[in-house]
Amino acid sequence: MDAVLRTARGMRETLIRVGIFFLLLIVFGMINPTIVSPVNLIGLVNNSIFTALACIGLMVVMVTGSFDMSSTAIAMISFYTTAYIYRLFSYEGDYISGFLLSGCIGAIVALISMWISVKFNLSGFVVSLGINLIYSSFLFIFVNGYISQSDMPQQIIRLSHDSIFSVEAEDGTRATLLVSVIFLILLATAVWFILNHTQLGRGIYALGGDKMALERGGYNVMSVYILAYVIFGFCTGVAGLVFYGNMSTAEPSHIVKGGSNIIAAAIFGGVDNNRGKGTVGGVLAGVFIITLINNNLTLLGAS
Repeated sequence: MDAVLRTARGMRETLIRVGIFFLLLIVFGMINPTIVSPVNLIGLVNNSIFTALACIGLMVVMVTGSFDMSSTAIAMISFYTTAYIYRLFSYEGDYISGFLLSGCIGAIVALISMWISVKFNLSGFVVSLGINLIYSSFLFIFVNGYISQSDMPQQIIRLSHDSIFSVEAEDGTRATLLVSVIFLILLATAVWFILNHTQLGRGIYALGGDKMALERGGYNVMSVYILAYVIFGFCTGVAGLVFYGNMSTAEPSHIVKGGSNIIAAAIFGGVDNNRGKGTVGGVLAGVFIITLINNNLTLLGAS
């Protein structure tokens, strides 16, 4: 019964946020009609992919009642390690191995944060701040952080131009829906299924709602934490691959600016780490709202 009520409540809140998105889109379109053009809308989807991938992962951790600030650092470490492994074996990469390798590296890195937090009974928020500083400093100081386009795995930078389909405006402007949207669809579907149709997934919601009740229900709390952080790290690792693949070059500082959007999108998406609330649909709606605002303020003449 609780699962049914949670699903119904989640659908209602998701629909509200979808309505807000379309309301904003209509208002922006009335001010500047080019905002609702197919070219601009495809650009909106492309610009949302990185934030959406990372935000889905963050949502799972927040639902457990914890909070993690190391999304961008995990994304950086995952991609740079993947690129290093490719260069070590003189391999130009491919989508499947990149998806799995970067995601698994992200999961391992996230589990380190989880272990420190649980082992020493520390706040996940505080641990993630320290971990974020350590990982970022390591890349900035001890690793040659810049990777030029010629040194990037050449199959991975195809993420910046390989597309599912494209549209062309009357003025000749062309927009392509990037193939990396497939990564987002796969992970969003998988996370939704795990959270709503598996015992451990339902345990993630229960952990955020009432940890004591979860333990009385026979759940292994550590197993639930591990699953949550594996999902978080995997999604964030894939997000890092998508971000730098679309950039076609790698510079650590570029991704840092996206950290605030990830957190803002989670909040706009209705994630509440105090009550174990959050849905994949709500998070995606929150991501599109944030991206819509960010993308179109300049079109509306804002500095």
